[in-house]
Amino acid sequence: FSGSTFALVPASSRLTTTITSVCNYSLSMFPPSVAKGATPTLTATFSNLIGSTKSFNSVTLTPPTGFTITTASVVGGGTWTVSTTPPGSVTISSTTSAVSPNGSLGVTLQMSVACNASTGSWGSTVAGGFSLSGSNPSTTVTAGACGVQFSPPPPSAVISGVAVTPAVGVKAVDGSGGTITSFTGPVTFTLNTVSGGPGTVNAGTAANTGGVLTFPTLTITGTGTFTLTASSPGYLSATSSPFTVYDGDLNCGEPLNPLFTMPTGVVPIANTGYAAGSRSTYNKDGSPCIKVAYDFTNNISTTKSVKLRWDISQRSAAFVYTMTWQDELVDSGTGTPTGRTKVAWEFDPSGNPLYKVFGVACLSPYLPAPYGTLGAAIDATQVGITVNTSATLPAVPFPAAIGSERIQVTAVDVSNWTVVRGTGNLGADAAVHLAGAVVMSTPLPIDPNQYLPGTTSGSPNNPYYRKQAQVCIADEAWGAVPGGMVRFTTTVFDIGDGFVDRDF
Repeated sequence: FSGSTFALVPASSRLTTTITSVCNYSLSMFPPSVAKGATPTLTATFSNLIGSTKSFNSVTLTPPTGFTITTASVVGGGTWTVSTTPPGSVTISSTTSAVSPNGSLGVTLQMSVACNASTGSWGSTVAGGFSLSGSNPSTTVTAGACGVQFSPPPPSAVISGVAVTPAVGVKAVDGSGGTITSFTGPVTFTLNTVSGGPGTVNAGTAANTGGVLTFPTLTITGTGTFTLTASSPGYLSATSSPFTVYDGDLNCGEPLNPLFTMPTGVVPIANTGYAAGSRSTYNKDGSPCIKVAYDFTNNISTTKSVKLRWDISQRSAAFVYTMTWQDELVDSGTGTPTGRTKVAWEFDPSGNPLYKVFGVACLSPYLPAPYGTLGAAIDATQVGITVNTSATLPAVPFPAAIGSERIQVTAVDVSNWTVVRGTGNLGADAAVHLAGAVVMSTPLPIDPNQYLPGTTSGSPNNPYYRKQAQVCIADEAWGAVPGGMVRFTTTVFDIGDGFVDRDF
């Protein structure tokens, strides 16, 4: 150009450049919810939205409060590098790879969610001037809470002062019930009394396997029924089902431990307050013996009573025990004792006898023992049975037991017996029995008392009337002692948790 100096005319015609497209990204997170205390795997997806005219090769992700990213990796791998920036953000970048418009980058996140975490939003940035379209996603923390659980809990029967077997375990679980494998405790135990007691618990040292703390030396001292509560800071506590703590355990034929039966200084059988006994050589149904937990409470000197109970893991156990009662006055009109021995075998939740009935004489001086075995299977209606006999039989009629069914034997022709079925429970307990089932003797009588002690009229109120008694008197004697008094000694056979007392 030549001539006059150029000038822009007019000034308002200056040129502008219009940006016709933008760089936008979006972020999504899956799954949308997690449980407290959980260690979930989440997937974050960065998308380069349609309309962008540029690629990106670096993103940063910041978790909500209470969330910790433990590891991160790019879906599909590639040349991306993951770096961690405190307090928990991660940056994913690459010098050779990029996310083009309409493309996406997936990041797998291994998370740790705190037990006090709450729903929160993620934070994110994409390098290169990209703007977030919409808002950052939130991850919902679902209902539920971290807590401890027993794994395993205390068994139904525990021996006082002996390490609980199997060992009690405690684990922590997240809000969805999953085990928190990083759990290390500490754990505190509290013993709660349901009945009996008091008691104490000593946990000892725990072994930790994958977040499950096992206590191999945990002991509970005291007798009664308890529950156990396990607690750990930051977790909901757990309370076990009720379990019973017993004084000791016995196998067939073993004597009751004198530590549990005898007050200090009482030894000879002739002394008031004496009590001793043993478990029978056989179970009442002939089943194989296993040890059973038991305790024996001697209150002869105070409430004129004794109580034996044992674990129902072998309900068919049988016991014999002898008691020498407190001295008693005699009836001045008859010169004979005024008291009677009462028995019970059913208790309320606090361990008190529900019903006390007058003790009935046993049918024989012998605890249950095998007569033989069934030669053939029988149904619930057969009255002719075959028994391979291995013992001397009493004269007919006599009672016997097959499993839990009581029968009355009315005739015997070598191995062929004629019987009345289900005689111990008004015929309701006749059952099917397999060949080889053990046929046992039983000394237990049918209770003839229509009325409970203290009542003599109206409808029969003895719940065991015409049913098999579970405790019977095998021997009872009394003799004169100075002061115009008498001293009773009673021996009972006990086939169910038993309570015996002298009542006046």
